[in-house]
Amino acid sequence: MISLRPHRTTPGTTRLSLFSLTTVLTFIALLVSVTGVASAYYTAPGGGSSSATLGTLQPPTNLVVPATSSGTVNLSWTASVGALVPTGYFATRTATSTGSTAVAACGTSLTSTLTTVSCDDSGVLTGTYTYTVTAVYKSWTATSTKSSSVTVSNATSLAFQTEPSGAASGTAFTSQPKVVVRDAGGQTVTASSNTVTLAILGSPVGVTLTCAQNPLPATSGIATFSGCRIDKAGTYTLTANSTGLTAATSASITITFGAATKLAFTTQPTASTGGVAFSTQPVLTVQDSAGNTVTTSTTPVTLNITTPAGATLTCTSANPLPATAGVATFAGCKIDKAGTYTLTASSGTLASATSTGLTISVGTVAKLSFTTQPPSTSGAGSAFATTVTVQDAGGNTITGSSAAVALSLTTPGPAVLTCASNSLAASAGIATFTGCQIDKTNTYTLTATSSGLTTATSSSIAITPGTATKLSFTTQPSATGTSGSAFSPQPSATVQDAFGNTVTTSAAPITLSITTPAGATLTCTPTTSLAAASGVATFAGCKIDKAGGYTLTAASSGLTAATSIGITISAGAAARLAFSAQPSASTGGIAFGTQPSVTVLDTFGNTVATSIAPVTLSLTTPAGAALTCTSANPLAAASGVATFAGCKIDKAGSYTLTANSGTLTSATSSSVTISVGSAAKLGFLQPTANVSAISQTVFATGSQPSVAVQDLGGNTLTGSTATVTLSLTAPAGATLACTPNTLAAVSGVATFTGCQIDKTGAYTLTATSPSLTNGTSSTVTITPGTATKLSFTTQPSASTGGIAFPTQPVVSIQDASGNTVTTSTAPVTLSITTPAGATLTCNSANPLAATSGIAAFAACRIDKTGSYTLTAISGTLTSATSTSVTISVGAAATLTFTTPTPAPYAANTAFSTSVTVQDAGGNAVATSVTLDIASGGNSSAVLTCSSLTAPTVSGVAAFNGCKIDKKGITPYKLRATAGGVFSTFDIQVN
Repeated sequence: MISLRPHRTTPGTTRLSLFSLTTVLTFIALLVSVTGVASAYYTAPGGGSSSATLGTLQPPTNLVVPATSSGTVNLSWTASVGALVPTGYFATRTATSTGSTAVAACGTSLTSTLTTVSCDDSGVLTGTYTYTVTAVYKSWTATSTKSSSVTVSNATSLAFQTEPSGAASGTAFTSQPKVVVRDAGGQTVTASSNTVTLAILGSPVGVTLTCAQNPLPATSGIATFSGCRIDKAGTYTLTANSTGLTAATSASITITFGAATKLAFTTQPTASTGGVAFSTQPVLTVQDSAGNTVTTSTTPVTLNITTPAGATLTCTSANPLPATAGVATFAGCKIDKAGTYTLTASSGTLASATSTGLTISVGTVAKLSFTTQPPSTSGAGSAFATTVTVQDAGGNTITGSSAAVALSLTTPGPAVLTCASNSLAASAGIATFTGCQIDKTNTYTLTATSSGLTTATSSSIAITPGTATKLSFTTQPSATGTSGSAFSPQPSATVQDAFGNTVTTSAAPITLSITTPAGATLTCTPTTSLAAASGVATFAGCKIDKAGGYTLTAASSGLTAATSIGITISAGAAARLAFSAQPSASTGGIAFGTQPSVTVLDTFGNTVATSIAPVTLSLTTPAGAALTCTSANPLAAASGVATFAGCKIDKAGSYTLTANSGTLTSATSSSVTISVGSAAKLGFLQPTANVSAISQTVFATGSQPSVAVQDLGGNTLTGSTATVTLSLTAPAGATLACTPNTLAAVSGVATFTGCQIDKTGAYTLTATSPSLTNGTSSTVTITPGTATKLSFTTQPSASTGGIAFPTQPVVSIQDASGNTVTTSTAPVTLSITTPAGATLTCNSANPLAATSGIAAFAACRIDKTGSYTLTAISGTLTSATSTSVTISVGAAATLTFTTPTPAPYAANTAFSTSVTVQDAGGNAVATSVTLDIASGGNSSAVLTCSSLTAPTVSGVAAFNGCKIDKKGITPYKLRATAGGVFSTFDIQVN
């Protein structure tokens, strides 16, 4: 250091000598030649002479900046050393990437300096920079060397580098969040140590996010969180915030509930009155340690009174109640006794929950209760006492109640309850009943009722019987029965007290009898006297033999007897038949004067009135006789009796009748005599069966009719000489001849001879005699004789020439009596008796073989007009001639042209032609014929004749002066028409 002393020449001015000035300048030059060293001089106002010292201002050294930064660059340096101590420092920044000039840094300047040896240059834009620091001493400055480069990345936003993952509530996320500080280009600002704060998006109420540290400064631009967790189940997103930076939002994470650990009342029960359900019912939730509902839980939750003190909690819902989705919602819960309580909810190993306190007060009048029960046993008619209390729904006594209370038997049956007073007004809520008794033995409960209150039922009271006084049928015999069959049910007689209760200790002997026997007998197995067992005599096998109406009497010494209900005994099963009315004597064929009646009986001889069994009546030994009845036989019984009507026997003799019906034992009547009666009818003795004969041939021997004079039963009156005449019952054209016919009976019989019938057929003969009923024979069948002739049985009818007769001829082969010989197949030939040039033709064969003696011809016709007869012949048989048949001219059937000559013709040249008209038989037909051009030639040509319509003469129509005006390319086809029939011929016109 060089010290310079100035020389003062005049006041206020300091001057240097020339030497001094030269020296100073040289020193300054030296100073300038050394980098970073600042040399300075100064002037000072003043007067007089003085001296000055010249020093060197040293620059700061060791300027340090970070290699990277996030917008705020920290500068530090070593202070200037030397005689001159800087009054301050200022920093500059130069962007090396752009080559720009230095700018002030750290908020400093030549005039705004720092006295510290470090500063923060904030708000630095992204880029690469160097710094210098300048020491300032008065007007002197000394600048440091350039710093190393610093790369600045400006933090602009946050982003989740690692997303948080879901977890159970209160449990650290499996994947913990990492938040990165990024610049505008999305690059990590590794120099950043920004403080990052995590939060739950939306800040949901009651949900807490905790981490090991939060907020957390970034390290190398990344805030790595740990131990982060959320206490409540749900779906959330996290936000990361840092002052001045755009916040980041995570992906959604699901926090599930944890393992169930405890119960909680999520709805508290509210106060109520005794026995009335809480207005707000308790709801218990299964929760994890963080208080989340474990929605998968179905654990059963049990609700109890924490300190019951005699009170009872009941619920209409189940208790224990399985949770549904982690929630047990109880229903209808109530506490019976007044008091203050809490409820405790428990479930296995889960921490129990206790509700808030709830007060149960005495409610309104609701029900009755037996507070003193009746005795467990009492005798029939013996007095007892009981007490009934008026209570609220929970069983608390309503001391202010004076409600009227009535007692009754809950299920009285036949029993009656009586008390000294019933009903009874409660006193201070209590009704005490005395002098109560029940008359019938059994086990009962009492019911207490009061208007508007729920009834109460007592405990059971057993009523025992009193002293035996009487008998009673406790099981009546059946109201109906069958003779000889045991009643069903069997009677039971019971020993009873005055109230009708069975005296179960009694073994009194009881005798059973019919009250009014009327000839009937009662039997029982083993006896009708029986000792009571436990007060009851149960009889068995009791039955009455006779049908009728009865009652039974039960008696025992010293006891009042009992009479049963009425018993109607009906007959038993049908077993046999009996004649209840015998038939009386009669004559042959005349109904018995007294008709038989047969009754269906049971084993004991009782009429089985219900029987409708069919009864068959027959002769025990018929001997050729027949029994008939106008009533049905078999005859169904009515009320067990078959009453026959109109029964009679035809033949004289002595007989018995037998009555039968299925498996029933049959019955035989007393003997009945049948004698011969007066003449009443005729009867054929011969023929006795159907016979055959040939027409006009005498019946064979044994087939000649024989007729007897008989009574109604068919017995011959051997003394009769009545005149008998024979005839055909239905002649149908046939004739009966006998030699003779009429004939007087001999010994009651008319025997005819030489009888014959001329016509075939099936006949019966009728025998008549004055005042006697006609007789009718069996059938006589007359067959035809030998074929002898032919006969037209169907005549041919009129027709037109060549047309089949509308009615075709039928020829029959007959015997001499005109009967068709149905066995004949002889060939029959048909012809015209006198042909006169006519011809007969048939579509059927001719000759035609007969079928069953008949030749039915078909489609026969004659061609020529006229009147004819047909003749039928067949071998040696006599021929037959038909009636006359007329053949007339028929309708036009054919037209025939007479071809004109010469041909061909020139146009407009006259020609003539004629047309013959015939019917189907070739007979000339009188009609008109029309001529025209049908086709061909020239379509415009015209045909002219003297007349285009001409009448036939002898069947011929003549056309004259005919011409065609135009020649034809092809022949013309002329057409003649008559009666719908036409004919054509070709004509060439040139």
